[in-house]
Amino acid sequence: MAKLPEEFISRLKATNDIVEVFRMYADLKKRGRIYVCCCPLHAEKTPSCTIYPDSASFYCFGCHEGGDVITLLMKVEHLSYMEAVKALADRCGMTVPASNPGEQRISVSRDKCYEINRETANFYYQNLLRGTRKEGLQFLAAQQIRPQTVKKFGLGFAPDEWHSLRDALKQKGFSEQELLFSGVCQKNHNSVYDTFRNRLIFPVIDLRGNVAGFSGLEIYQPSGRLASASPNQDRILFSLSMAEKSSMKNFILAEDPLNAVLLWQAGIQNVIATPGKFLTSGQIKLIKQYCSEIILISSDLQIISPQMLNVLSNADLSPRIIQIGDAHSSGELIQKIGAEAFRHLLDQAGDARRIALQKAADQDSNPGNVIQRIVQVLVEIHDPLEREIYLTNTARELGIAPEILQSHVGKLRHEKQPVNSGSRSLTSVELQQPVLNKQPYREKILIYLMRHPEAISEASHLSGKHFDLPEDAQLYRALCSGRDLEQEEQDRAVQLREIYQNLEISYQDFRNAINLLTG
Repeated sequence: MAKLPEEFISRLKATNDIVEVFRMYADLKKRGRIYVCCCPLHAEKTPSCTIYPDSASFYCFGCHEGGDVITLLMKVEHLSYMEAVKALADRCGMTVPASNPGEQRISVSRDKCYEINRETANFYYQNLLRGTRKEGLQFLAAQQIRPQTVKKFGLGFAPDEWHSLRDALKQKGFSEQELLFSGVCQKNHNSVYDTFRNRLIFPVIDLRGNVAGFSGLEIYQPSGRLASASPNQDRILFSLSMAEKSSMKNFILAEDPLNAVLLWQAGIQNVIATPGKFLTSGQIKLIKQYCSEIILISSDLQIISPQMLNVLSNADLSPRIIQIGDAHSSGELIQKIGAEAFRHLLDQAGDARRIALQKAADQDSNPGNVIQRIVQVLVEIHDPLEREIYLTNTARELGIAPEILQSHVGKLRHEKQPVNSGSRSLTSVELQQPVLNKQPYREKILIYLMRHPEAISEASHLSGKHFDLPEDAQLYRALCSGRDLEQEEQDRAVQLREIYQNLEISYQDFRNAINLLTG
């Protein structure tokens, strides 16, 4: 943590009255000498958060979080200590004194990243409107996205060139290292190139108004592929800054940023989307701050996995789902039926697990296949009571004894447990992971090589056989060859970056991982 003068911190807290700062995130009600409100750190309907002006502190009796005004900003906006201090200092016109060099470097890097992102967003926006090629505008027009909406979201288009953004940003004084850190450029072998080419660009704006990252949608495929760029991918969601202003108590998770824009344009304000292909644990925690229910949209229930439903349920985010039938997307559907009919669908959204179980039962007339698919859904429900409820109801609907499903679920859960060579019982933690799982070490090697291409030679004695997953072996060979990544390799690289974006992997971690695989 940064070592700042106590006098400065005391003055910073006194100048930023905690009551006034709280008003930015919640509606306060005065009760004698204190204030109460619904906690901004988790979704709730009745106030459980108390602000104590005399001690300049707060405490929530619901989620048991508390602290001072600095802690508040850190938790609400997911900031580091120094970022929260700087935000408060900017708010009241104070200057942060020199502090711990490491923290100061992080703060400067983040500020530089926001500056680069702002320039990048403007570059793509101007290219969309004034660039020589008009594919982006033509695509938006075909999607019936209005000019006002384009401006509201700051949509842009990346030209089909390798270095146009890089060269434009370098002319503004940014270094290649800064561009790589921000994620708007990447490095392959000895070349630094633009992350996005020939894609519709969706800037991701955080709650403080910063451009925190980008999502790029390929527009030449029936179902365009997403790519994303942000060093903090796990902590951002597309259109969250707009959805959190909605009076609705739930969020709608659109299939991608394009459909989120289409729903928002039609009047559905509480819509969000992931910038990349995957909903991360950090993003789920972020959603939990603002609602207790999430509505998923799907034209094909196969893409909503039991694992995803389990993660949402474990976060107390009751997942519901609407199926959009023959429509290719929610954006297409709302354009066909209108906002009111779409809202009616949202009101009728059903329990996601129940719908997944019904879908599994309807897919095949073979009883054995039906039970197998149903068990795959049930086994991912980790809470025993919740699993028992779904199991009993499903068995009743199928007209079979619950014991039949229970037997299959128990067998599959047993098969998923790690093998124990000893005689002692495994703990609950050990039951969740193999005794020695080398996969994280393989992934750390790949992440380190993507971040530090200069280290390729130190891993050159590895081979594809050291990587259990074929996609990891393929990505490793591509990194070693220095060639441009193919689409499957890019998809795996994006997935790994999203998983490990907040984890610093040191050179020693890299060497230890190699030694573990080859030792």
